[in-house]
Amino acid sequence: MIWWFFIFPLLGALVAQRLNHKLIDLSLLMLFSGAFLLTVTLTGILPHAVAESSTFIWLFVGMGYVFQLLIDVFTKGVEHGHIHGNEKIKIWPLYIALFCHALIEGMPLALIDNKGQTLINYFVGLAMHEIPAAFILTYLLHKSLKSLFFKWFMVLLYSFAIPLGYGLASVIKTQVFFNSNIKNIILAICSGILLHIATTVITENFKHHSFNKKKWLAFGAGLLLALISLFSHQLIH
Repeated sequence: MIWWFFIFPLLGALVAQRLNHKLIDLSLLMLFSGAFLLTVTLTGILPHAVAESSTFIWLFVGMGYVFQLLIDVFTKGVEHGHIHGNEKIKIWPLYIALFCHALIEGMPLALIDNKGQTLINYFVGLAMHEIPAAFILTYLLHKSLKSLFFKWFMVLLYSFAIPLGYGLASVIKTQVFFNSNIKNIILAICSGILLHIATTVITENFKHHSFNKKKWLAFGAGLLLALISLFSHQLIH
């Protein structure tokens, strides 16, 4: 199932193509996905990383957070569903940084396979996160690249970044040096990245600290849906 994830970034790219590469307001979708990912990270991935680890594991959470700060320098906020700044964007540093970001995000999919509901929710959260990211990326590639074939090749390559992250983590799991400490370090770093993404998406889309009913509903729906999905199976059992 994981390898079919490429469909979601391609969906975002096709929407961009359908809209003739015009930017649209993605704030409601980003708030929903940000709230969903934040909940899944705090109640699923992060506890899984720190449950059986020493207090030093939190340093790796911080490392993931700082790493995402550095990634943002190059991606200009594409993974947040918009673009920061009006200066001319250098497409290749942005593309490489965004690809690395998605690659790392895909790794927990291979490391939390014993947590069925968390895995499903994380998959859904990533899908909602990657659709707008691919939408913005396609818009930028359209502006930067002349070749239609090359543009869609780069979109297709990006759409496989998360499955490739899953594949990379799956290979690491088979190595003799792999143990629970390494798994927890990878999950902790990914948790830091996800915490940065989710909190940044949420704060950036609540502009001017004003009350907006639609945005609060989208935010609340993301939180509620993730919590219901995460804990409903526990109530059933």
